[in-house]
Amino acid sequence: MRTDIQALRALAVTVVVAFHLWPSRVSGGYVGVDVFFVISGYLITLHLAQRPPTSIAGLADFWARRVRRLIPAAAVVLVATVVASRLWLPATQFADIGRQVVGSALYVQNWVLADSATDYLAAENAPTPVQHYWSLSIEEQFYLFWPILIAAVLAFRRAWLPLVTVAVFAASLAWSIRLTDIDPGAAYFVTPARVWELLLGALVAIAVHRGVTLPRWRGPVALVGLAMITYAVFWFDRATAFPGSAALVPTVGAALVLLAAVDTRGPWEARSIQLVGDWSYPIYLWHWPLVVITPLALGVDKTLRTDAVVLVLTIVLSGLTVRFIERPLRFHPYLVARKRATFAMLAASTALTCGAAWALTAAPDGTEDSGLAMTPVDAKADQPAVYPDDCWASAPFTTHPVCHYGDEDSDQRVALIGNSHAGHWQPALDEVATERGWALDTYLASQCYTVDLDIAFPNPKSTRNCRAWNAESLQRIIDSDPSLVVISNRTRTLPLAGLEQPEADRVAQAAYADTLDTLTDEGIPVLVIRDTPAAAGSVPDCVALNADDPAVCERPRDEAVEPDPLAAAGRADDSGLVSVLDVTDRLCDDETCRFVVGDQIAYFDHGHLTATFSRELAPEVDEAARKAIRSAA
Repeated sequence: MRTDIQALRALAVTVVVAFHLWPSRVSGGYVGVDVFFVISGYLITLHLAQRPPTSIAGLADFWARRVRRLIPAAAVVLVATVVASRLWLPATQFADIGRQVVGSALYVQNWVLADSATDYLAAENAPTPVQHYWSLSIEEQFYLFWPILIAAVLAFRRAWLPLVTVAVFAASLAWSIRLTDIDPGAAYFVTPARVWELLLGALVAIAVHRGVTLPRWRGPVALVGLAMITYAVFWFDRATAFPGSAALVPTVGAALVLLAAVDTRGPWEARSIQLVGDWSYPIYLWHWPLVVITPLALGVDKTLRTDAVVLVLTIVLSGLTVRFIERPLRFHPYLVARKRATFAMLAASTALTCGAAWALTAAPDGTEDSGLAMTPVDAKADQPAVYPDDCWASAPFTTHPVCHYGDEDSDQRVALIGNSHAGHWQPALDEVATERGWALDTYLASQCYTVDLDIAFPNPKSTRNCRAWNAESLQRIIDSDPSLVVISNRTRTLPLAGLEQPEADRVAQAAYADTLDTLTDEGIPVLVIRDTPAAAGSVPDCVALNADDPAVCERPRDEAVEPDPLAAAGRADDSGLVSVLDVTDRLCDDETCRFVVGDQIAYFDHGHLTATFSRELAPEVDEAARKAIRSAA
């Protein structure tokens, strides 16, 4: 047991926990996971190099050791999290949690999250208390295929192992860099874009196994490695294009520490550091469910006090897990002597966890008698047809889907353009188009609002492509010769590149004026729909937790109603072809915005209208649209 590796584990789990508790202070703490990947790749490969599997029985022995080491604690935390979720989390989250618990139990959680990451609305869902299992899924997938590949290479030609490792490492790194550029959400989670980090540790292990050492340079090399990790922890943030080439900083740093092998006496041998290293696995398992659930269980907002409770519970539960679950089962003589018993334990743990997930998703939400027209669970699913119809261009905006509703052969064509806050008007416009015999065409892009300016997406390619998408969509609308263009956007979803408020609003208003001029110069009337008020959080979640008093979910008007540069530009337009519809008063009085209107839950998340409530506003949209068309006649 190398004390430097235990200290590196302690560092990795500490920065991950710190990032989840205080992301603004430890902005790059997520790289602790990458450090774990390198350590895992190193230790597993060194073990396999020293005791190479030469038969099916040898592979089974390896996997059985992994099962005893990892599965019991992971299963206990998953089941405990399901129980805690049922007690304290809103029923609107049960379906997502259940799906991700199954993904975690089957160790494909990273692929579940990769699928969600490409869906703007899914990415905005409240974080589940088990989403951190994505990294464990990648490791388990590595543990499955890497021993087989090593066994195959060693059986064919032992000398090729370094070359094969380098080849797979290089291919994975190249794909990671490429995918981070074109689809950063997926790149963060999918195994092919991450496995190079484990293989970096594997390369160090192969070098060590072949006698490579640094007897005179251990101290300096370890310090350089620690400096690289520290730099990433405090200088990286959510805007860093990650993993890609940026992940080389913390991972190469971890590899240098492992290669240096500074296992002599030093501060890293302190009992507290070694203990955190020993407990790093259960600490990682427990901390995130506690971060998510503790404030809701205590009925308070996140504070330093709740953070302290999370830390104390994490340490206590981790110690209990090590004492009563991890060590007893890992070294139990009966399990060690019988691989079948070990794999039976795996099957039972998986079945129990998946059964708990099913029970959670089947649980009633407890709001059936609240007097609402639909339950919060139903409201969360009550989304406009443009979502299931896949009518969106999503980052990095390489597609230009156009969906058609109403009477496609009509001479009266209405074009709807904007981001998701235009998309939630599709049900109202579809109802109007159906009744009036109009055609409705949608030009929608997630988060990308309709200005000829650079919007500060995390990925520069998305910034470039959003701007190009807007220009092309406006031209396609003009070429379609519409009777009316309806435009709506949430402008503050992402900032303009290089600008801060209030300057950004002034620049955006001028850019929106140019967008309106592009349309009105062609004689096309435009209806601007002012952006709707923003709730403080997910409205269905809030109502599910407060069904007896939905007023808790209200928000002061001066906080909920954000400035809308598009509406301001529309009101300032003097062409006579631009009108503005503002439905704020349907949701707000002079002081308060409410998101349960009558018996209707108005939003399916924090700021998007349910399809039902959108249709409730169809009369206002109908009147404004017909007036806009008449004024241009």
